[in-house]
Amino acid sequence: MKANFIYSNLNPCGGGERFTLVTMNAVAEMGIEVDLTTLENPNLSKLENAFGKDLTSIMKQIRKINVIQMFDQESIDSNILDNVYDLIINTHGDIDPYYSPKLSKAIVVTYCHYPSARSFIENKDSNYFEYHLRVSRMDSSSSLKSNAGSIINAADNSISYLSSVNKRTVSESTIDNLERKNRYIKWVKEAYEKMIRNSFLITNSQYSKKAIIEAYGIDETIVLSPPVAVNYIRNSLGFSSHSKISYKPRNNLVLVICRIEPSKRIENAIYLAKLLKEKKD
Repeated sequence: MKANFIYSNLNPCGGGERFTLVTMNAVAEMGIEVDLTTLENPNLSKLENAFGKDLTSIMKQIRKINVIQMFDQESIDSNILDNVYDLIINTHGDIDPYYSPKLSKAIVVTYCHYPSARSFIENKDSNYFEYHLRVSRMDSSSSLKSNAGSIINAADNSISYLSSVNKRTVSESTIDNLERKNRYIKWVKEAYEKMIRNSFLITNSQYSKKAIIEAYGIDETIVLSPPVAVNYIRNSLGFSSHSKISYKPRNNLVLVICRIEPSKRIENAIYLAKLLKEKKD
């Protein structure tokens, strides 16, 4: 048997990336061959530094790494046709729109940490399209950017964005790219929703399951909590593995467990901690 894991970029080395490595290891231990389809070639030394050589050893066992340019229908269909897979496992199901009508629901597993993509797509979120989906790869030239900024702009995010630019100075190629971008946004929305509705869905908590039900009306989602290195975190904070008592007392501690990136808005944790402390006082 062959399984194809979908994850746009393992290199940020956060919780989703660790979950993907753990899941690939589990599948490989079942005797199933593992492939990876991604937008970025994995940096093995970076992964080893973040997760250790034992967990990262699965990267050396992967049969094939498919590095595609973008998530679009042509790339996905080609990925499926070029490789006969018995199982498709999208461990980035909150972000990556990996769908094809050529796939059967019986072989597609989508782990949706939270249905974030729906909001990102509706708001044409620039971080989602540019950072996660690498939308700039639609055209290798710089014409994807206008003099006023990104095509996907938080203020407007649509073809009407041209109204803020002197239209007489916008080249025909730039207009074509804007139209292509809008068509791509439409495709992502349709592909993501079809993926969610045509997958065996797994999520990380009852909270996320409720969000999936509210967003898509699907209540068959299985809740499977992701693995967490609890002892490592406790020891790092000065707690023993078997006690709630800290042997290294620390005051004013704010614990945030996630990778560091702008979309996480980690700085809000400090502000919220201050509000909670004031409320408690």
